[in-house]
Amino acid sequence: MRKFFVLMAALMLLLSSAALAESQTAPQFATLREALDAAGRFSIVGGDWDHMVAAIEKDGQYFRVVTELDDRAHELNDAISTAEDIGAAFEAYDAYVYALPVSYTEVLTEQPMTQEEVETLTGKTIGELQAEGYDYGGSGTEGTEEDPDRIVFWMDRGLFSYTLPVVATFEEYEAAQAKDDFSSLVVRSGGELVNFSGHVTDLSYQADGTVKTEEEQKPETQQPSAEVNEIARDAVERFLDSILNRKN
Repeated sequence: MRKFFVLMAALMLLLSSAALAESQTAPQFATLREALDAAGRFSIVGGDWDHMVAAIEKDGQYFRVVTELDDRAHELNDAISTAEDIGAAFEAYDAYVYALPVSYTEVLTEQPMTQEEVETLTGKTIGELQAEGYDYGGSGTEGTEEDPDRIVFWMDRGLFSYTLPVVATFEEYEAAQAKDDFSSLVVRSGGELVNFSGHVTDLSYQADGTVKTEEEQKPETQQPSAEVNEIARDAVERFLDSILNRKN
């Protein structure tokens, strides 16, 4: 009877390990174009001299897809500044880079705020939000028929960006803009998640939204779920052997 419970415990360990491995496995995209075509609610593209990075939302999960740029990509990039037809040069660069093979894809573990959490920012000033770690990403009018003077601020927190309307007339907003001081403007209800922040394409930011050192910038490629499952099976077998040997 005791052996039965040991076997059941081992089986549950195997199933839970397999489920965890599956949930942490990023989808396999061949190119950046394929990843962007698979994006759901929103996506963003950026990078540096050596990398092109796309972040996408897909089926309620968030992924960062990284392609390492080769010498040909650098040549096409350099050619843009001296091209007679800059538009065509940009198109040639984009077409080449988006067709390069993906180097790695990672699951972004930081989650954006829920709508309820965004609403808790109502009543705070822009200055207070900046003191809490929000980054100012821009501002402007985003009027509607019902609210033609609606002023919104794009505020970044970690890997995500939010639009936050403020209590201000256009004249008050212009006055604050002239002084380059928006700190006293108060957030009102109606903010929302809008996209990833620019931080997500900066590889110094980890998947959990924290900043890492340059030496740690490139994360390990996710193991395929089959390999992780094999590791889990080996662990279970060792666990069973230790239990059964101890009983003998």
